[in-house]
Amino acid sequence: MSGVGTAEAPTGELRELDGEPGYHIAHLEGLAPFFMSVVSDSDLWLFLSSTGCLTAGRRDPDQALFPYTTDDRIHDSAEVTGGKTLLRVTRGGETALWEPLSERQAGRWRLERALWKGTLGHRVQLEEVNLDLGLTYRCQWATSERHGVVRRVELEAWGDAPVAVELLDGLQNVLPHGLDRRFQMEYSTLADGYKRTELLEDVGLALFRLSSIPVDKAEPCEALRVNVAWATGLEARTHLLSSAQLGAFRRGEGLRPEADVRGQRGAFFVHSGFALEPGTRRAWWVVADVGLDAAAVVALRQTLRDTSERGCELDAAVADGGRNLRSLVASVDGLQVTADALSGARHYANALYNVMRGGLPLAGGEVSSADFITFLARSNRDLAASPLLQALPERLS
Repeated sequence: MSGVGTAEAPTGELRELDGEPGYHIAHLEGLAPFFMSVVSDSDLWLFLSSTGCLTAGRRDPDQALFPYTTDDRIHDSAEVTGGKTLLRVTRGGETALWEPLSERQAGRWRLERALWKGTLGHRVQLEEVNLDLGLTYRCQWATSERHGVVRRVELEAWGDAPVAVELLDGLQNVLPHGLDRRFQMEYSTLADGYKRTELLEDVGLALFRLSSIPVDKAEPCEALRVNVAWATGLEARTHLLSSAQLGAFRRGEGLRPEADVRGQRGAFFVHSGFALEPGTRRAWWVVADVGLDAAAVVALRQTLRDTSERGCELDAAVADGGRNLRSLVASVDGLQVTADALSGARHYANALYNVMRGGLPLAGGEVSSADFITFLARSNRDLAASPLLQALPERLS
């Protein structure tokens, strides 16, 4: 891959992040794109490419935040779908453009990339180190039952001089609520004509909705739910609701605020800026959720109005989701601690996906004697006829 600072081969090892064990891959730039699942303790689902592109939503593909398609198309859509960060970095009087996790500037910078996925399975972090600018960019994708999909971004300065950063950060190609999987795949351009993205400017809350539900019949079909996105941790100079002005930002031109965009693919970008001293870092969060009705939007708007700094709450919610996942897997004997930590992580993952496919035992480790006898009647008729079965207690361990 061009634009890489070293020619070292990718390596992997178990490594902790914020006290949580996970698997870390160094020199990610040496690997072909691959696909990962990011799980949750609720109905949230997320599939992430190592390029940074993704699809996510709640319940099923008909409740998607980003287009639900095949993994190869998701790999190929990294520049137009999912998270996007553009940075104009000024150091020593010179300004340079850097787009982390993008191939648009291949060969421009000496870069090193890394990836970390938590053993619990509910968060993944992508990292890019710019050896020329002395900056490290980290983007973490996670889930929260209450908030939805949580994207945490962090920029760290480790060079020998302070930097001033102007940034445009957010989400691209966000779907409105009401487009099922088939309509996304077969009528994508037609769907764009129905899209409308609005901004509640007092709190910076973006609403992604349809002007109406696309139907063939001559009848009214209102779209009564919306997908949403909002950010915290940045002082917004302006918000954008489409990707139309990304080129203007790259050229250093001024940006026009967008409050109502129709007939285009929805986006949510925050334009902001800050300074970083050597050895310091700055974090911010972008959150998106699916299928809110009018009452839920009003409640979220009021919550965002009450406080502008919600980063610690989001981090705590993600951590709570991880603990809940661990408890769910523990209930099916999925926790294993041995001298072989990788084997234990693999056992946890197997148990986790068994839970996702088959659910949890109804009463922990107990089963009904009647259910057990019914099972034996189908699997071992001779044993099922034994009079000993009639003496069993009502519930068995």
